[in-house]
Amino acid sequence: MIGKKIVSARIKNVSAKRRVVMSNIVIDQSKCKACYLCINECPKNLIKISDNTNNLGNRTVEFQDPKHECLGCAMCATRCPDLAITEVYRG
Repeated sequence: MIGKKIVSARIKNVSAKRRVVMSNIVIDQSKCKACYLCINECPKNLIKISDNTNNLGNRTVEFQDPKHECLGCAMCATRCPDLAITEVYRG
């Protein structure tokens, strides 16, 4: 029982020192032409078709990452032919 307390204390100290930074992308909705190529490229399936439409009348995409699974790999941005994914932050 004493060993378990020591281990948990070590874990708390390590996690207290760790800085948590999440990966994220920014999508320019006005540039999205709804080709949905980015959806196929995301290895974690975090890009979905949105219910919103842009000024071109296209149903755009949205980034949904409630569990903070984004790798920041930029595969989606690389695949987008219209450069609608403007920023990729890697955590």
